[in-house]
Amino acid sequence: MFGDVCVVVNPNDERYKKFIGKNVFNPVNDQLIPVIADDYVEIDFGTGAMKCTPAHDVNDFEIGKRHNFEPVICMNEDGTLNSLAGALEGRERLSTRKDIVAMTTANGSFMREEEIVHQVGYSERSGEVVEPYLSDQ
Repeated sequence: MFGDVCVVVNPNDERYKKFIGKNVFNPVNDQLIPVIADDYVEIDFGTGAMKCTPAHDVNDFEIGKRHNFEPVICMNEDGTLNSLAGALEGRERLSTRKDIVAMTTANGSFMREEEIVHQVGYSERSGEVVEPYLSDQ
């Protein structure tokens, strides 16, 4: 969430049309980010609104390119969070999930937790989740 640049909704989703072009606060860092429309978002999946982190997700990267967003790298190469994470800087990315739930619960922005099925890549060698990371190669 520390690298989120916008919230994306489907342009045909009546629930969110009035929010397109407006700004919302990112609940983990209070930064204003825009609500944009893109056909990538499935109206009937989850809430129908999707956070977009172009530096750390292949699909989000494509959305970011289409809408001219600069990727924001919120992790170090070793998988720990960088200075954008504030008090969570230096922590391993997966270990901070409960802390983020606690933070957003405390500030009143947490709505619910639910399990969803999505595809995640795993390393053949270590079995660890592969985290997309932009770098010059």
